This record gives sequence, C-alpha cells and structure tokens, in this order.
Amino acid sequence: MINVKTKYFGTIETNEDDSEIITVTKINVIGKEQEVSVQIKIENSLQKLDKCIEILDDYFKIFKNGKRILETEYDKNNKMKNYLITLIEKYGREKIFEIFGIKNIVDNIKEFIDKLNGPDISLEVRNENINIFLIYGLSNEIDEMIVIKMDRTYEMEDIRYYT
Repeated sequence: MINVKTKYFGTIETNEDDSEIITVTKINVIGKEQEVSVQIKIENSLQKLDKCIEILDDYFKIFKNGKRILETEYDKNNKMKNYLITLIEKYGREKIFEIFGIKNIVDNIKEFIDKLNGPDISLEVRNENINIFLIYGLSNEIDEMIVIKMDRTYEMEDIRYYT
C-alpha cells in the first residue's frame, strides 16, 4: 500500500498493482466539494505517481489558470458565447437566473465564471505523458460541463463544451 499526502486533497492511497487510482475528496483549496481523479497505467504507477502529486499540489495555480482561460476563450471566439446561448435556450432565462443568480450570463461572463464550482481535475497517464483535464460542472441542477485540457505548463491545449 502506498500513501501519498497532497497539499490540497489529503492522502491518496493506492496498491502497487493498481492500474487506476480514483480519489474523491470533499474539500479543496476554495472550500467547495471537489472530485480528484488520478489515472495511472499499471507499468508506470510508481514512476508517474510523484509527477501526478506535483500537479495536484499545483491545484491553486491550475484553478486560477482555468478561470483565466475561460475568460480569454470567451473574448477570443464565439464558441463559449454560443454555448451559453444554448444553455439559455435549453433551460430558459428564469432557470439560469435561479441557478447562477445572474440576469444575463452572456453579458456578465466574469461573474458567471466566478460563480462556477471549483473544477474537478483528472490526470491521465498515457505513453509517458500526463494529460491534465479541468472539468467544470456548471451546476448540480444541470448536467452540462466545460472541459479544459491543459499542458504541463497549465496552458490550454483544448476546450470542449458539453450539453
């Protein structure tokens, strides 16, 4: 049994023969419920676990970069704006207001981003690379999410919008 203490997410436990580690914690750096997924291939578990823990210990930096990326992405193109318009069309303005407390989420993007729950983080080890994913579940009341794939410098490689 391997026990590794993390800065924000408590202790992660795994067996040497585990091919996948999934840790769920109820606290995080911003005080909201947070799910942390660390997925590691069996042949790399001991080697890559330390690197995954380093990434998890950078959660606050990753969290801040995620919010900056969302704001930049909104200003850069219409994909996020169109996504938000789709949410309004799907659920109605009243429901969106009820969930986020914002009259118009499209025109108040910074406030919308600030109201998002802290993102879940998923780390996947594939062929010596560690893929980092931030998963923003928009609300407990709706299943939609925004997923940002980051590189090792915590900059965006890709962003996906799910409805």
